[in-house]
Amino acid sequence: MKRICIIIMMLAIFFNVTGALAADEMLPVKLDIMTVDITETDENTYFENGIALYEQEKYQEALEQFEQEIALNPDHGECYAYKGGCLFYLKRVDDALAAFEQSIAIQPHYNPYEWKGICLFMQGDAESALAAFEESIKLYSYDKNNFYKGMMLIALERYQEAADTYDIIINMDVDPYIIALSYNNKAKALWYLEKYDEAMVAVTRGIGIDTSQAVLYKNKGLILEGQGKDGQALSAYYHALSLDDTYEKAIAAKEALLAKIDDTLDGIKYRKWDDVKKNISLNKEWMVQFNVSVDLESINHDNIYIEDLEGMLIPTAVTMNETGRKVTIALANEAQYQPGESYFLYITDNVRDLDGKRLIKGVRMLFTTEEAS
Repeated sequence: MKRICIIIMMLAIFFNVTGALAADEMLPVKLDIMTVDITETDENTYFENGIALYEQEKYQEALEQFEQEIALNPDHGECYAYKGGCLFYLKRVDDALAAFEQSIAIQPHYNPYEWKGICLFMQGDAESALAAFEESIKLYSYDKNNFYKGMMLIALERYQEAADTYDIIINMDVDPYIIALSYNNKAKALWYLEKYDEAMVAVTRGIGIDTSQAVLYKNKGLILEGQGKDGQALSAYYHALSLDDTYEKAIAAKEALLAKIDDTLDGIKYRKWDDVKKNISLNKEWMVQFNVSVDLESINHDNIYIEDLEGMLIPTAVTMNETGRKVTIALANEAQYQPGESYFLYITDNVRDLDGKRLIKGVRMLFTTEEAS
């Protein structure tokens, strides 16, 4: 008789719950598989049919087969686990939880404990979910159940324990994707503790492993804000959005920071440029086009200049072409913009045309530079 390898796989679930934990900050990962050996007999027909339907994602039909199998064999623990998986995908979380608990009662296994933990968390019970993940770890400690344990600890505001849990994963020989997200989650836990320097070390290491994760750059921005580096934070948020322009958490963080920056604008003297210029090269030259010729004497470093967000003046050379309508602002004295930083270009209302008429209102333009390669 042949032996059949059966697997139960968990999809990447994105929680949508309120509280301290948000899905795009604490990205879950796929759970590992549970493998069991089944001796092929006639009694396994319902179970095998259910497996085939389950793997085709026909969960309602699969559920019916598993229930038939359970009616014949009420002590079939693996079948209850599969039944729970079907119910979960059918969004019947309460029923799924009951099925996983029945599976555990018959044959404790680390994988149904993980499903149980996820169901409990989706019900809003992070404390009980943590206990389920800890039971899973007792049976078999590996990256995924420790990852979820860390998530629960963050949800429960036990931030240092969460950071320590992610260190366990970081020291495992596992998928670099999971290591990167573990650094991300460790960084977020440390951010909550206002340990910004340690958090920056963690998020930087995560980015060093995987540069494609928008969440890492968004959290980098939060940490930079905590360090008082708003210019770099803004650049980090824009980088996150360059990876995922629908990322709501990054959009919200960016908008909040822009509102904070706009509060520094003297609305009487200046108007804000319509949009932020992003991903600017580190040696960028700016050209400003006026609709009339301007007075050369009004084109100087007092009236046209560049500052970082902390008010530090950037050395520039300001020149005008022969028509008097085009001004170039270039970096001077071998200066260079810093990567992943933000700057203001100012044109004050002291710029005049040839008849001595001044600009009605000055202009302030915000721009961010490209990230370091």
